[in-house]
Amino acid sequence: MINTARKFRKIQGDFQAKNGYLDTINNKIYGSISYDAKYNLVNQPEFTVMGIDTLTAVNADLSLEELVMEFEKKHGEVHLDSCDNNTGFSESYECEPLTKKLKKDFKKNYILGLRNKNLADMINATSSKNIFVIYGARHYKGMFEELREIDHNWKLLKK
Repeated sequence: MINTARKFRKIQGDFQAKNGYLDTINNKIYGSISYDAKYNLVNQPEFTVMGIDTLTAVNADLSLEELVMEFEKKHGEVHLDSCDNNTGFSESYECEPLTKKLKKDFKKNYILGLRNKNLADMINATSSKNIFVIYGARHYKGMFEELREIDHNWKLLKK
């Protein structure tokens, strides 16, 4: 797991979200992200408050190991050097990351794309009539597109 985390850091250049994030607890935006108020984002309540049975709930996300493994299948092994191995995770990352092109590919096709496809496949494969998805807003469009690839009858319903 430690080497996987180091490989992830080497691909991404660090562990920080470059654009920032929305802190709905304190109602603050950190970094340069923009927030469209039409989504009316709120803090996630406890599962029991939402009526989710944690004994039957399924985690449909991919692990860090799976993401790095799939990336390495296409691009070859991510080689760590002594700087990568000797830099702690709480320290500033001054090592040589992979190219910007590979970083962009990882974000687009793995962090977003592969995770969206995996979730869409799991939604499609379930026989359950009740599906509750907790996912980041940046995945919304891609997940819906993946569902439409599987079945063109998927549509968005307006409230």
